[in-house]
Amino acid sequence: CAHKTDIQISKLTLFDTFGPFDDRNKIVDLIIKSAKSPLKLNVPQQLINLSYSKDICSAIECALRLNTTKPCVDEYMVRSNKDVSLYELVGLIEDILQQKLNIEFGNLEPQDSFVPETRIPLVPRWKQKYSLTDGLVDKINLESSRNDHWG
Repeated sequence: CAHKTDIQISKLTLFDTFGPFDDRNKIVDLIIKSAKSPLKLNVPQQLINLSYSKDICSAIECALRLNTTKPCVDEYMVRSNKDVSLYELVGLIEDILQQKLNIEFGNLEPQDSFVPETRIPLVPRWKQKYSLTDGLVDKINLESSRNDHWG
């Protein structure tokens, strides 16, 4: 860092996130809710990078433990090991729920699509613990056990 200061700042870039009890109407929740109400996905081949909330928490803990000897601003990213298409995500959630979801797919032709960022380095000493499948299963189990308990 070129500036003289005693402040150390770490900026974490997150991509798409998901976790239990997240009511922001993110894509994972919209797909899960399509078991009860229809959903249309216009670009099912779109790649996304999903990080589970527990992995994000561990990345933040790693960033907080970084022992930088000089004042600076560092930028890191938190991303999963694998990008997935919306089409693949739907199939994965259907497998976990063991049911066909009420999803209408739009254009299946290849199109230009957003590719998640990979140039920013990962948080040092952080590793993804939860695969997409493990995170989805954990989320679905936690939410269903709460719904069973609270009615």
